[in-house]
Amino acid sequence: MRSSIFVLAGTAAVFAAGAVISFKLPHGAKIGTILAVLAILAVATIVAQLRFDPDEPAGEVAANVGEALALVAGGCLKIGLIVLGLIALLLGSCAIMVLGSGKWHGS
Repeated sequence: MRSSIFVLAGTAAVFAAGAVISFKLPHGAKIGTILAVLAILAVATIVAQLRFDPDEPAGEVAANVGEALALVAGGCLKIGLIVLGLIALLLGSCAIMVLGSGKWHGS
C-alpha cells in the first residue's frame, strides 16, 4: 500500500469539510463546489491507486493526479497560514492600540 493514499485521504477529508462549511456560508456555493470536486477527485485517485499497480499506465496517471492534489493542498495550507498570520497581526495591533491609549494605565 502506498503511503500517498493516507495523504490523499486526509486531503479528501479536509476538502470535504471545507465544502460542507462553504455550502453553509452565504455566496459560498462556488468555492464549495470546487472543494467538493477536489474531494471527489482525491477519493477517485485513492481508488485508482489501490486498483492499479504503479507501473501500469492508469497507476502512473493516478500518481500524477495525486501529486497535483498534493500541490493544491500545499497551496491551500500556505494561504491558510497567511490568513492566520494576518489575523494575528490585526489582533496584535488592536491590543497595542488599546494598551497604548493610556486608559488602561490609570492615567
